[in-house]
Amino acid sequence: MALPPGEDGGMDEFKEAYVLTNTEMSILLNLTTAKKREKNPHFELDNVMKKTKEYVDKFGQGRNEESMREIRRILLENGFKEFEIGIIANVMPESVEEATVILPSLKDPSRFPNEDHIQDVLSNIMRYRAFQ
Repeated sequence: MALPPGEDGGMDEFKEAYVLTNTEMSILLNLTTAKKREKNPHFELDNVMKKTKEYVDKFGQGRNEESMREIRRILLENGFKEFEIGIIANVMPESVEEATVILPSLKDPSRFPNEDHIQDVLSNIMRYRAFQ
């Protein structure tokens, strides 16, 4: 049984989107900045990019590229869609209830017939959460 129309949280248009996590965005900003500084040692990010960098560093939860890859792998192997992976990796919900509030698409019983599977996956990725 699929969710009735309109109960996907308005996420239909993002179902195939690749969502960058805060950690991945931070990595990309660091790489871009480093490349630009190779060409111009005095290069500085503009104010918008500085604020973006501060935000993604703050909410990236201190994860590194390896742990982020592992989180993506676990979620992908367990049937989560790209947009769900990005959101779960950014928010890191601890419970099925929390996850389904932000992602109603997880309530689809044809994808996740029981909540225990989702909870096991969430518990598994929690070990990659960096506490500061």
